[in-house]
Amino acid sequence: MSHFMMLGRLLLLCAFTQALNFRPPCAPLDVASPYQSTWSCTDNLTDGSPVHWTGDALDWVGLIRVDNAIYRWLGQPIQDVAAAQQLSIDVLPTLTRYVFQAGSATLTVEFLTPAVDHDKEFVWATCPVTTVSFLIEGSGSAEVYFDMSAATATQKADQEVTWAREPGPGIEVMRTGTVAQKVCGQTSDRCDWGFRYVAVASGAKTVMASASQTRAAFAQGTYSKMEDDAGPARKASDRPLVLSAALAVTPGTAARLHLMLDEVVAQRFFGTDLRPLWTQHFKNATLALAAAEEQTEVRRSRAQDFNQKLMTQLQSRGGEKYAQLGSLVYRQVTGATSTAWNHKAGEEWPFMKEISSDGDVSTVDVIFPAFPFFLHLAPEFFRKLMLPLLVYSVNGTAPYGMDIKYNLSWAPHHLGTWPVCALRSDQQEQMPVEESGNMLIMIAAVSKKLGNLEWLSSYWPLLKTWADFLVASLPDPGNQLCTDDFEGPNPHNVNLAGKGIVALAAYAELLKLSGQETESAKYQKLAQGFVNDWLHGAADGDHFRRQYDLPGTWSQKYNLVWQKVLNLQGLFPDSVFEKEAIEYGTRRQSYGIPLDDRHNYTKADWSTWSAAFYKQEHFTAAIDDLWRFAASTPDRAPLTDWYDTITGHMKGFRARPVMGGIYIGLLTPLSDAKEVPIVV
Repeated sequence: MSHFMMLGRLLLLCAFTQALNFRPPCAPLDVASPYQSTWSCTDNLTDGSPVHWTGDALDWVGLIRVDNAIYRWLGQPIQDVAAAQQLSIDVLPTLTRYVFQAGSATLTVEFLTPAVDHDKEFVWATCPVTTVSFLIEGSGSAEVYFDMSAATATQKADQEVTWAREPGPGIEVMRTGTVAQKVCGQTSDRCDWGFRYVAVASGAKTVMASASQTRAAFAQGTYSKMEDDAGPARKASDRPLVLSAALAVTPGTAARLHLMLDEVVAQRFFGTDLRPLWTQHFKNATLALAAAEEQTEVRRSRAQDFNQKLMTQLQSRGGEKYAQLGSLVYRQVTGATSTAWNHKAGEEWPFMKEISSDGDVSTVDVIFPAFPFFLHLAPEFFRKLMLPLLVYSVNGTAPYGMDIKYNLSWAPHHLGTWPVCALRSDQQEQMPVEESGNMLIMIAAVSKKLGNLEWLSSYWPLLKTWADFLVASLPDPGNQLCTDDFEGPNPHNVNLAGKGIVALAAYAELLKLSGQETESAKYQKLAQGFVNDWLHGAADGDHFRRQYDLPGTWSQKYNLVWQKVLNLQGLFPDSVFEKEAIEYGTRRQSYGIPLDDRHNYTKADWSTWSAAFYKQEHFTAAIDDLWRFAASTPDRAPLTDWYDTITGHMKGFRARPVMGGIYIGLLTPLSDAKEVPIVV
């Protein structure tokens, strides 16, 4: 397919985003994993340096020569180079597109990370390669320059870095990394092991040298005469080195380069190092980059088809604002995962990082809010993401080198601190009802979606243990932590109890699907009995309390949405959803509905769930609230899920995969209950 045809298709996609002028708080650039996560958090790509999700600035610079004039299209101001005029930005699920005016040329720059079709194309969906493409119009020719600082591969600027070239078929590959290479050192949210790569097609000019030299040489027209810095290794802050490339661009033909991080070890699972999945198919990063170059058009076409289909689904369900938000969080969710090849089990094992809030591996109450994204788009990928947690829960870690006995009667909270799984049960952050409920709901939903119960053959006793724990804990979970522990203690939590009840019914549904009718009826009856207890103990006039023992309180009962998703019968009556929806409407502030009566802040994922379990206008109102916040918040960070509904300020958390929770709208059937007015 020609680049003009591709551009035409992209323009159609951009119609989704340009109808409403959306200013994302941050735009994803190179977001492929928790360590390979680069964003632009300024209005214009030339207003400052890109940043890692942590907020650390990364010294990347882009320049363009048009008619012998030099313009800057990426990064902080340098020398006297004028910034190209940014005309537009469009964030699609897998692609961020910028358009600039640079003299007589219109420059289009696209950052594409084609993490799509996880269940069909496991390797390419998880291979951490981002392609940066350049197109021009209005000028006979141009030359585009890009560089990446070697400090991108470090945690601190005083770490020593080394650099090298790697020969590859039809491709020029530059590599940088730290000298120390302390694999899985775990001292930061940025890794200082592994290697960063910049690759271009053979024939392009590339130089590894100090940033001041390469940038000045390009501006002065002497870049073609430069040679690599011969070394030796030095601190990243000492004459900061960059991997740079200059690409000739002519109208109608795209130039491109590729970015990649080789993490070396994707996860250390109880003593065994698991390599990145892509290493099963490519001997080294150079060959992976060569394949990305060779298959650029296929990868791009597949991603564009995916973008168009997904944005159509989002817009049909929730309008243009929903499509824009769903696009914005797409790479935020996929980029919080890293997929390993488990050579002992002979299968793919994805892991998810609890980005920004704790740094843990596969935190269950972070996976749970992200679950709607995967249930809709990649249920088989998600099933495999749950396997490490299940293996740990059934004391299956001994073959990996550490015989950790998980001896608790409830589900675990997480596996370790990224990227090392090594947690004992007595080191867990205990959320018994929370995590047991989460696991049972997710297992039931993904099994129903896939029509597959065979994978549970080894885990039925474990599921029964968790279900029986819920039975013993309900109807009042007492003084337990829930996922919203940042709010402070919340004993006798009504919403948490609701999760336990729904989870118990979900387990009953699993039993029924597996032919265990008698056991299913037993747990279904228990769940129905707990519903009656809940209705009586939580009632507070025209709504339901936050805590059983606190009259005059309220909270969002977002956990109940899974009754709708799973189509569970005989549980909470429609009147519960109606009363709660009316109550939430009376609590709406400028940027949404607070999480409960204690604070003005909310959680974007949970608010979307609460809005999805009733009428369309409630869901639309919640999306409007979130869109308004995202488009106007002064706090520029990858989209937070925790913010003040009055001031529009971020309270904490950034770039978390929990924002996949807004995909709940693609799962939930609407209620047939009568119309309920929205109070603004």
